[in-house]
Amino acid sequence: MGEGIVDHNIVKDTQAPRAEKREVIPFTQHGLQLLLQARERNKADRRPGQKEAENSRTTALRDRAIVILLVDTGIRASELCDLVQRDADFKNHRSVVIGKGRKERHVPISPRTEQALWRYLTTRDDKKPAAPLFATATGNRRDRFGLHRLLETAVSRVGVQDVHPHRFRHTFAIMFLRNGGNVFALQRILGHESLTMVNKYLAIAQTDLEAAHRDASPAMNWAL
Repeated sequence: MGEGIVDHNIVKDTQAPRAEKREVIPFTQHGLQLLLQARERNKADRRPGQKEAENSRTTALRDRAIVILLVDTGIRASELCDLVQRDADFKNHRSVVIGKGRKERHVPISPRTEQALWRYLTTRDDKKPAAPLFATATGNRRDRFGLHRLLETAVSRVGVQDVHPHRFRHTFAIMFLRNGGNVFALQRILGHESLTMVNKYLAIAQTDLEAAHRDASPAMNWAL
């Protein structure tokens, strides 16, 4: 342009490609049960003339605690990886989470999640408050890419597709609203600055309710 070859900057006329929006599809209860089963047992090598056997995974209690904590709280992958042992506050039934912008929030955890965490922590040798809650085999803090790989491992054989940490967050949010949870409480639990994403979850939950009503409506089914 400065050399007089073109009259204006043609780059400005080029629109940046839009990021693909992934459809928000929560896990089903059956899918989560299959996922937990896949994390509990390994398939052993099959020998000629013998039935294929399964054996327990040495990381079963850890993996179960991870899955249940993710779906019970909706915390982000990075937030889970940053947790240390003192963040699991069993006395007050919550977990201390450091979110975006290093903002701290307290996320409630259910008795079932506490039980899963407690069972896992009893297997840990390094019972130190500042030790990673979900450490790697070398005792280091887990990263979100490693968490993604961990969740994907061994799930293909049980037919669960699209297993990634953020889908647990979607599932928590939608189930929270389906079960009568408050949108403002959900916003605080998820750590959102605005209600924009929460309203998307609300729209999905409302659509589910309307579809369920159409299928179960007494007036329609009894032709009143």
